[in-house]
Amino acid sequence: MEKSSVTIHEGVENIQNVTQEIKHTVENVNNLYDEMKPISQSISDQSVTIQSVVDNTHIIASGIEESNVAVNEINKTVTHIQKQSERLKSIVEQFKI
Repeated sequence: MEKSSVTIHEGVENIQNVTQEIKHTVENVNNLYDEMKPISQSISDQSVTIQSVVDNTHIIASGIEESNVAVNEINKTVTHIQKQSERLKSIVEQFKI
């Protein structure tokens, strides 16, 4: 009987130790979760910032493409004006005495 009582007492102590370890593990998991919250928020903020940079890069690329189109149109206009100037010069030279 005494041996059973000792065994039961040891079992109770073991259960208490395991319970304490489980509580400690849960506490550590909760601490880890709390420490990961700011990291998670930072990653989310970083993702939003990266997406904003990507969007702005697309806007800039679109603006550059539009500028290139405008420069090409200006180039065509300048070429056309040069040809007209040459024709006008040729006509004016016909009237020189």
